[in-house]
Amino acid sequence: MISTAFQVTEIDIENVLRDYSLRVTDTQGKSFEMMAAEVLDEIDSERVEKAALDSGCDLDEQTQGAHDEIHKILVEIGVLEF
Repeated sequence: MISTAFQVTEIDIENVLRDYSLRVTDTQGKSFEMMAAEVLDEIDSERVEKAALDSGCDLDEQTQGAHDEIHKILVEIGVLEF
């Protein structure tokens, strides 16, 4: 069986921002879509892919695992406050 790696997209980041909208530190008037585009390069895609694959074989599980890892990274880089 061949596993395909999870590809991080701006939409994934935007979904995480929406999920934690009350925890976004400062939007500076930008939409979540704009913010996602700006931080895409700061997201460690290999780290997110590994988290996705470690979450299971089911696409929903992989997506949740990836979003959880994106959340952690957004906290680390100061976009989300926890």
